[in-house]
Amino acid sequence: MKKKATITVETERLLVVSHSRGSVEHWCEQCGTKVLMIGLTEAAAITGLTERAIFRLTEAGAIHLMETTEGKSLFCVDSILAHTGPGARQLARAQIQNRQNRKDES
Repeated sequence: MKKKATITVETERLLVVSHSRGSVEHWCEQCGTKVLMIGLTEAAAITGLTERAIFRLTEAGAIHLMETTEGKSLFCVDSILAHTGPGARQLARAQIQNRQNRKDES
């Protein structure tokens, strides 16, 4: 009689996005509030998705997008965090709060 063994592997990922030049606070029409907006590279890094997948979610209305007058795409962090796991949400919120605290101190 053959025996079966089940192996479960759990991994954890820590992503720190600091001093992002592409992040700005801006009004998000869909959220109806001022939020942090980030660039495509940061959005892909936070979600773990490809840039193409980010645009697909944007087209579906799941992730909020605004375009600058220069044509740069900026994505609403709140809508991005709604589509990621709880660990990523906590990490990103802590990073945002940390950045705001440093801004207030200066």
